Amino acid sequence: MALGRPWGWGRGGAGGRGRLLGVSAGPAGGGRLGGGTPPRGGRGRRRGGGGGGRSAGGGAASVEALREEAREWLERNGVAARIRNRVGALRDRQGGGAGAGGAGGAGEGGRTGGGALLGGGERLATLRSRFSIFVQDRVNLLVSEHQVPLERVVHSPAKTTRGRPASERVGERDWEVESTSPENFVYSSQQLLEALSPTRQSLEHSHTSFLSQVGEGADGTEAWGEVPFRFQTPEPSTLRDIFSEMNVQHLQVGVDDCTGGGEWFVDKREKRATEVLSDGSMPLCRQFCRQGVPNAYRREMWKAALGVEATERASASFETLCGAVETSESLADFLVNCDVKALVCNQHYFVFEEMIRVVVRAFLQDVAVPSKACIPIFPRILRQGHSGDSQGLYPPNGVVPFKGLAMYVAPLCLLHQSPAECYFTFRALYCRHFCRLHSLHPGGMPSPSLPVLSKTFEDLAQHMEPEICLHLLDVGLPPLSLALPWMVSAFADVFEPQDVLAIWDRVVGYDSLLPLAIVAVGILRFRRARILKADLPQDVRAALSDISRLKPIVMMQELLCALGRDLGV
Repeated sequence: MALGRPWGWGRGGAGGRGRLLGVSAGPAGGGRLGGGTPPRGGRGRRRGGGGGGRSAGGGAASVEALREEAREWLERNGVAARIRNRVGALRDRQGGGAGAGGAGGAGEGGRTGGGALLGGGERLATLRSRFSIFVQDRVNLLVSEHQVPLERVVHSPAKTTRGRPASERVGERDWEVESTSPENFVYSSQQLLEALSPTRQSLEHSHTSFLSQVGEGADGTEAWGEVPFRFQTPEPSTLRDIFSEMNVQHLQVGVDDCTGGGEWFVDKREKRATEVLSDGSMPLCRQFCRQGVPNAYRREMWKAALGVEATERASASFETLCGAVETSESLADFLVNCDVKALVCNQHYFVFEEMIRVVVRAFLQDVAVPSKACIPIFPRILRQGHSGDSQGLYPPNGVVPFKGLAMYVAPLCLLHQSPAECYFTFRALYCRHFCRLHSLHPGGMPSPSLPVLSKTFEDLAQHMEPEICLHLLDVGLPPLSLALPWMVSAFADVFEPQDVLAIWDRVVGYDSLLPLAIVAVGILRFRRARILKADLPQDVRAALSDISRLKPIVMMQELLCALGRDLGV
């Protein structure tokens, strides 16, 4: 079974089940948010006239009293908070084009409208298209090399196992994986780096590179950075204002709770967390996350901040997804198993192997993901049936498994006891934030996609540490080649789990991926002396090989404080 070339590139091979029809770098049609149901005409209206001897003033007072009573009931039972949260979520999606499934070109920029690119839009679109073709060709190659079906239907589970939940059975289903080397994956952060920097030669083997050297930057000028596009990135003063709650005057979870005598601070934060959760307001929960969340309250706080509702219907839908996993077998499942097996050597996450496998495989079956994502899913490839018609995205959720997808789930397993709960928190995080980390769409502020996030890192690094940047260029290791793998993984495989969760607190709280760029620059600052002494690429990598026990929130505060000093604040 071969994967067809995308539209406009010609179709290769005979059509059939499991064949991919094409590549799409832009948003899909459909998924438009509709207006709400209008209220019924007569209900809630104030009656005119005397109304049988009753005074108009008395009628108005009765209506106002009824309204106040209804408002109090809604607040007391938490219904008002749920309504406000739902309205806030709809506003977020409408402001960004309703994600991948929404109509209109605004989806490219996510919630921000895509206004970050100052030039070279056609060139960036070309790179997206070429990367999508590279991904499609890699999928074809892996199907051939591993003799794994692109997609096929398998028999339903035996009757002896049907009494158990599908989620339990899926976790036990494992594929034999001989190697977890990069060659077993469709793409990784290395290929994303090459996609962002088309003048870069492949740093690995030639067969992993999809772009040849194509010349200068998008505006015709040479730049020291790896991203050859002009994006509108935040000024240092803007970053300082955005992250004002990270000022050293404000105590932080991830810093002050780790020092001796910090118990009083933890108690204070836990009491405040209880108050915030009792209110249930999404904006208030996000505001609380900006200074970090005590671990005992993190699960519920994130669910409230992300708009995740745990219901029986949600649990049933998760079991349905797991049931769909059981009745299919595909290359995507093989790729997930390779990714999960790579975690076996991780001392923190190996015990969650089955749970991670269940969550990620169910995620691949969730057709609601494209419509929930804040930007178009990228890269996207389409399936083609026997008759040549499109049969939707491959895999069903549109997310082609890449190296590191399972790592987004691993830290969440520390917060959740059941795969179903973990799944919906992960889906919300992915659709709102992590989908941007492997997208080449120019989503801008306040939560940039990978191109703008990378450019923000480069601009901030050059502003704060020009000497380190020049030295790394002389050594042959541009700063972004070191930082991009950190940012693409959201630091999940870089720091200790509690520190990873502390970073994600700020991502959720500020509703932005900018904390990732700040932490990345903070690492270079913290290792400044050792980096400047290194004369070879391997020496630089050695200087950055033991950063797992660094405290990222401390580095964020230090860098933002240094920005304040530079600005005279």
